[in-house]
Formats: sequence, structure tokens, C-alpha cells
Amino acid sequence: MVQIWFIFWFAISDSALDGEISMLRAQTSVFGDDGRVRVMDFGLARAGDGDPTVETVSSRGALSHELTVAGTIMGTPAYMAPEQLRGEDVDERSDLFSLCATTWEALYGQRPYEGESIRELLVASESGRVTPPPSRARVPRWLRRCVERGLAAAPERRYQGVAELLAALDADPSRRRVGLGLGLGLGLAAVTYTGAARLHTEGVRVECEAAGDSITAVWNERSRAALREGLLATEASYAATAADRVIQRFEQHAESWRRARASSCVDARLRGEWDEDTLDRSVWCLDARRMEFEGLLEELTAGDAEAARKAVTAAAGMSQIASCRDPLQLQAMPIPPRDREPVQAVRRVVSRAEAQLAAGKLGQGLESARAAHEAAEALGWQPLVAVAGGLIGKLLAARGQYEEAERALEDAYFLAAEAGAPAVAADTANALVRVVGHSQSRVPEGLRWYRHLDVVLSALAEPDDSPRRGAALDALASVYASKGDYREAHAHLERALGILERALGPEHPDVARTRDNLALVLDSQGRYDEAIALYRRALEIETRELGPKHPSVATSLDNLGVALEQRGEHAEAKRLHARGLELRERAFGPEHPDVADSLTNLAVAHCYTLDYETALPMFRRALEIRERALDPGHPDVAQALGNLAAVHQSMGDLAEARALTERVLTLREQALGPDHPEVASALSNLALLCVSAGELDRAFALHERALAIRESAMGPEHPAVADSLDNLSGVYLSRGEHARAKELALRALEIRERALDPDNLSIALSCTDLGIIHRAMGEHDEARRYHERTLAIRERVLGREHAQLAFTLYDLAELALDQRRPADAVARLERAVALRERADADPALMAPTRLLLARALILAAERDAKEDAEEDAEEDAKEDANEDAKEDAKEDAKEDDAAQRERGLAQARLARDAYRELDDAAGLRAAETLLAKHAG
Repeated sequence: MVQIWFIFWFAISDSALDGEISMLRAQTSVFGDDGRVRVMDFGLARAGDGDPTVETVSSRGALSHELTVAGTIMGTPAYMAPEQLRGEDVDERSDLFSLCATTWEALYGQRPYEGESIRELLVASESGRVTPPPSRARVPRWLRRCVERGLAAAPERRYQGVAELLAALDADPSRRRVGLGLGLGLGLAAVTYTGAARLHTEGVRVECEAAGDSITAVWNERSRAALREGLLATEASYAATAADRVIQRFEQHAESWRRARASSCVDARLRGEWDEDTLDRSVWCLDARRMEFEGLLEELTAGDAEAARKAVTAAAGMSQIASCRDPLQLQAMPIPPRDREPVQAVRRVVSRAEAQLAAGKLGQGLESARAAHEAAEALGWQPLVAVAGGLIGKLLAARGQYEEAERALEDAYFLAAEAGAPAVAADTANALVRVVGHSQSRVPEGLRWYRHLDVVLSALAEPDDSPRRGAALDALASVYASKGDYREAHAHLERALGILERALGPEHPDVARTRDNLALVLDSQGRYDEAIALYRRALEIETRELGPKHPSVATSLDNLGVALEQRGEHAEAKRLHARGLELRERAFGPEHPDVADSLTNLAVAHCYTLDYETALPMFRRALEIRERALDPGHPDVAQALGNLAAVHQSMGDLAEARALTERVLTLREQALGPDHPEVASALSNLALLCVSAGELDRAFALHERALAIRESAMGPEHPAVADSLDNLSGVYLSRGEHARAKELALRALEIRERALDPDNLSIALSCTDLGIIHRAMGEHDEARRYHERTLAIRERVLGREHAQLAFTLYDLAELALDQRRPADAVARLERAVALRERADADPALMAPTRLLLARALILAAERDAKEDAEEDAEEDAKEDANEDAKEDAKEDAKEDDAAQRERGLAQARLARDAYRELDDAAGLRAAETLLAKHAG
């Protein structure tokens, strides 16, 4: 043992090696068969011209490598002095600590301080209390005291060098020293013989664990506390819940990183399953993940309110660690450059930009990404240029700048493909599927980009059940949804949801997003019950994960509210939208654009119940918020103007509605170009206003242009094309061109039947249009067939008590009166009136329903009276012994007819009073004419 200490003395006599002696461990020093001490794998230590009985043996191989990874502490933490573990300055006394730690393990077969992580080792060594040695140990007390002094936590309490330690040994009787040397030599020989392999293996394992524990430099008690403090500093009502969830996610991510880093080291240097190149790529990949972690931690710790809102989603959205452990994917990575520090510096800027994107800081993120792109181009390492370019594209897309985003993403995709960076190419291709195929509605190109994505994922050997595959299917579904092919979208989303739930867990934000997308598609198919169930599930998870006061919960509330509106549950929908508005106002203040979203949803809910007076100020406030917060040409400003125009139209203010719609059309043409589907929507709205003004020629031209845009941009089978066909059909009907109107309406129905489920309410609309056309053509039986189909769909979807059924009942009643079936009309209209009374419907709807019911009741009474008179004449021609019974029956019939006629007059009076309140001259005149004719 004294010989070993002399070797260490020579090794550390060069001050340049201070702090590096921890790389020498007990298993590196053994006794040879000839009795000479051998120190194996010196690493950084140097042998001098010392004792001739000592020789040094260099041991090279996979198991001899030390930790030299960027961001870690050089050496083996288990043998490091406390000051070295803390990253402070070290000197010869630090080396002495490592020497004594090695000696302690040689003497007792265990380390002086135990710990599973660097932090635990630091706490143990700072305490100065060594692990009690085994009771069977036969080590003299004087030697234990010597070694314990060298293990003191404070450097000033240790020997000030090996020379002082040797002097302490020399102070003991020579006899004892000689005896000790013999006994210790035999003991060490026994340890070497029985456990050298175990000690060596354990040493490598410790090194690998230390590599994993290096994540504590990023995630530790101090950073954890700072993160919580930063989130709470926002004073958001949901900050405490967000802090708990984010810390939980970070703990899991840090642990995954630690295990992956340690396992990669073990696979290469202990098991021999990996070569050094695979390990190098794994470490390079994990370094990127660590920088991403650090960047996001920095952004979320800053105390920014927007970052706090996005915190949980951002934490859950960090890149998967598993890909850094997949040898196939690692081999597909571009070879890391030799000069890595400049590249690492740029990667840190990229990580900051990624964190800013995740935290919702889009402007700052774009600045960071552009700076990284410029720096990467200067370095000339093309994979990094592609990463930065793709990030610019994603940030531009998040800002709604789709054309610029497409250019940046396409450049990044092809650069990544040329540079041999398939993972980067896959991520940019996925973004292009959405930006091109969904956001810009260029469906064929979006599908072509999905083919690129699929090829790259295959090249990456991406498993069919990986999160990347799930995200790709979600993107593909968004393109099919834009195309109006909801069946295909539904199939891909169901598969994506299954993959992501298995891979990420049912409560991951990516899973929630896919679940919401599936619900939207189900909603579009008319499968409202299934959609509502998914929205309720999303609301439940978000409330639990984010807290009931988090503004993101408002999105789920809105989605659920919109779906319930389709079912006619307007009161519940209003309650949900009002709660969402409250959450957003509390979180963001009254002027945030998200508040405008809630206002719009709540206003639309009031429009469903024809409460336009309440909806109008909400729409106005939403427009004012968006005009202050957004650029004048922003799509959301145009949408707010369109909503305001629609409510003015519903209130009969056609001039104001038309002025607003003209403005919407101009804004959308300027912002999106003349051939965008949103332009088609504005054209259609303006055309409907032209129809109301009697300008059929202009309406026809506007509808034709809208149809051409939709067929070109969305394909001839998109349901939106059916909307334009219906609109054109209506103009032809107004012109009296019934055959052409019928042709277009039939084509619209066929498109919807192919694209949608049989009970979709859009199909009911097509049937209504065809019923109206057939009635105008005098084809009453065909008209009745279509209206009855409409009624059946609405009853199945909305239930038999929904007020919307009154529209179809009214149409069927008109047909019944046309065919002189007043009793049938009465039954339909009495049900319609009852439905509208229960729904407290607008007087503008109640008045015409009552007036038509009045007409039907009077006609039914007159018809019954005529039929009774005819029956009386027939009976008079026959002999009847029961003359009294006959007379009683006649009197009863007359009374029934009179009662029915009186009920009709009562309905006519109610209609007259309603028209008078509405100041509807035409309606009032019709009611008074009916009363004048029959009330006298």
C-alpha cells in the first residue's frame, strides 16, 4: 500500500493534474504474481523514476475510458472530493481525498461515501461521516485514522499533501509498518483474486451512472425551486397547478434522460453491444435533448404569463428520449462534426428558439431561429442549417404566415434530405403536410407531401406504433378533412389516437389534440353523440391536468358548447361559453384576442335562439378587440366582420350587412389572394344579400365564382362545393328555372351523401331544398318524400322535441294544404306551434306558424262542414228509424266544426297581434284579411 501511495505522490506532483486523480480507483492497482505492485490504466497519472519494484501497465480497451463528455465532470464522482463535486477549484488536497477514498475501498471492500447520484454523494461527503466498515474488517485503527483524516470534508482538515501522510506513517513503529505491509499485501491479493473483475465492472458502471447523473447540472433542487417560483410569480389563477404538472413532467424527462445516458454508456463500455460510433451518436443526440430541456426550463422560469399558459403543453411536448437509444435511428443521423463546440453553440440557440415556440413567444422565437440559421450557414454544417430553417417555417406557420412558412419548410426539407438528416426531413415534411394540405387547402399537394413523409419515416425504420407515425396520421387526416372526406379523416384519426395513447399515455397533450380533431370530424359527419363524448373526455382531462381555472380549459368548453348547439341544447351551450369567457377574461384581461373567441362563441349561441339583440354587442366587442390586437388584414378580423354582418342580416339591416360583407371580401382577397376558399365564403355571403335585394344577376355571378374557387381549391366532391351548388340552385329557382335548380340540388345531395353519414344535418338541408323545388314544380308527392326524409333525419339527430323540427313541419303543412289535406296540415302545425312555444321562439317565427295554423283549422272546419252536409243529404234519402240519434250527431258535428273554426280565428288574432308588434305590414295585412273573411 505504501508503494501505491508513492506512485500517487509522483503522479500528483505535477500541479497541472490537480483534481484528476479521481480517475484512479481501487481496481486499477493490483499485485502481480511476482509480488510487485502494478497500477493499471493510469489515465492522467504519470509514473516517475520511482521504486524499481513498481511498474506501470497501460490497459487500453472499451472498459478503460473515462468520462470526458461535454457538460460532465471529468473523473469518477464516487472518488471525488466535495469541492470537486461542487465544481469549485481543486488542488493537491482534492487529489489526496481521491487517494484516501481509493485506499478505503481497498481496505474495506466498500466506498467511504455512498450515493446513487452526484447530489447524494455530495451530501454524504460533506457530512464527513464515512460509511461504517464491515465488522469483520481487520484494519488497524491507526491506519483507519490516517485514511479518515484524508477524507475530511474541509480541505484544511486533511493532510496538506501525500508527503505529510507518508510522514504520519513513518511516525509509527517500523515493526508495525512492516507487519502492516505484509498483512495488507496478502489482503489486497485476496481481494484482487476474488473480486478484481467485479470491482472493474462496478467501476465502469459507476462511470456510466455518473454520466447519467450529469443531468443534475440542469435539473436539481435549485432549478426546480426557481421554476416553481417563476410560474407562481405570474400570479395566474392556474399557476400552482401548472407548476405541479410541469415539475412532474420535468422529473420524468430528466429520469428518462439519466437512464438513457447511463444505458448507452453501459451498452458500449460494459456489455460491448455498441461500438464507439453508436455511443458517440447517442451522446450527441442526448446532448441536444439536454439543451432543449435547459432552454425550455429557462423560458418557463422567466415568469412570463404567456409561457405559463403554455407550460404544461410545452413540458409534455419535449422531444422523445427513446430515439437517442434506437441504433437504427442513430445510424440514420448525420455524422457529428469533428469541431463540435461551435456547432453546440448554435444548437443552444436553436434550443432557445424551440423553447420560445413551445412557450408561445413567437416573435422572440423567430428572431432566435433566424439568428441560429445565419450562424449555422456560416459554420457550413448543413444538417444544422436545415434544423434552423425548419424551425423558422414552424414559427411562421404558428403566426399564420403560411406562404412564407411553406418556402422555409420546403428549403429545409430538401436540404435535410441532401445532408443525410432524415429525422429533420421527417419533421419538416410533417409540417408541410399541414401547412400546404390543411392551412392552405391545397389537398393534392398536401397528400404528395405525406408521401414524402412516409418515405422518410420508412428510411428511418420508424415503427408503425411510434409517436412520429401517429403524428403523421393526424396530419394526413387534417388534409382529408380539408378535402371533405370525413370518412378517410375519421379512419386515420382513430388509428393515430390509438398509437399516441399507447405511446404517450391517454393524458398527453398530443393525445388530447388528436382526440379533439377526431371529435371535430365526428361533428362534421353529424355523429354528435360520439363527438360530445370525446369533448367531455377532453374537458375532464384538461380540467384535471391544467386546473379548472386554466384558460386552455375554455377551448374544450367552447368545443363542447358548439357540439351541444347542434343538438339543440342551447341553454347548456350558453352556460359553457359563458364559463369559457370568464376563464379567459380572468387569465388574459378583457382585451386579449382569445377573449374575442369566447365572445364570438357565446354570441353565436344566442343567435341560435334568435336573440340577436344580445348577440350584437358581443360581436361588436369581439371585432374591436381583434382590430386593436391584430393587423388589419388578419383573417380573424375578417371573420369578426363576417359575424357582425350575419347578425345584421338576421335583424333585417341588410344595408349594414352588405357594407360589412363587402369589406370582408376585400380584406380576404388582399390577405389570401383571389382564389382562396375563404374568399369563396365571402362571395357566397354577399350573393345571398344580393338575392335579398333582388339583384339576381349579380348574385348568380358571385355564386358561380365561389363555386369555381371551391371546385379548384377543394376538389369537386367537397361538401363546401355542395353549399355553392345549393346557392346557385336557389338563384335558378328564383328565376323560375326549375329544371336547372333541381339538377344542381340533386348534385349537391349526391356529394353530401358520398361524403357524410346518412343522418348528417347537411343532407337534411339538401332534402329541404329539393322538397321546395319539387313543390314549385307542382310535384307534391316528390316534395313530400324529401320533406319527410328531412323530418326523419332531424328527429333522429335532434330528438322529437327540438324546435328546429318546426321548420320541416311547416313545409309539410304547406304541402298538405296544397293537396287539400287540411287535417294533416293542422296536425303538423299544432306540433310546430307547441315546439316553438316550449322553446320560447322569436315572434317572427311564431307569427307565420300561427297564421298558417289558423288557415288550416278554418279550412278543416269548412271541409268537415261540407262533408257533414253531404252525408246528411245521403242519410235523408234513406229511411232511418232513429231520427233523434241522427239529429244529435248532426248537432255534435256542427259544434265541433264551430269550435275548430273558432280555434283558427284565435290563432289568427295571435298572429295579427305579433305582426303588429313586429311592424310587419305584409303579415299584418294577411292576418287581418283572414279575420275579415271568416270572423263575421
